[in-house]
Amino acid sequence: MKLIGIFLFILSLSACTADRSDGVYSIHSIPTSGGKVAIVRFNENTGETWYRKRGKFKIVIDQTIMPSGSYSLELMSWSTGWGLLRINNETGETWVAKDLIWEEIIDEKAALITQEK
Repeated sequence: MKLIGIFLFILSLSACTADRSDGVYSIHSIPTSGGKVAIVRFNENTGETWYRKRGKFKIVIDQTIMPSGSYSLELMSWSTGWGLLRINNETGETWVAKDLIWEEIIDEKAALITQEK
């Protein structure tokens, strides 16, 4: 019964936001396999992302410095675990987290335009 209460509390936190001096943060949660819950904290202005592991938030690594902007995050549940997608709402640039490292998904049309220049 206690576990159900904790689970419902965590779900109620899903996608709630709080203003901070360095951005707007949101927290996302979903149930995963084995009765566990994935919890992710996200800075909507910088795209910085942290995942909860053993009671601590650990950063999802960016391979480049992200410019300030407007970012959105999708947290997805799969049969084998969970995954993350991030998009820059202004440019459409999109990333997927692979092994908790952000990897850009190349836009084929944008890549062709760049090659033509």
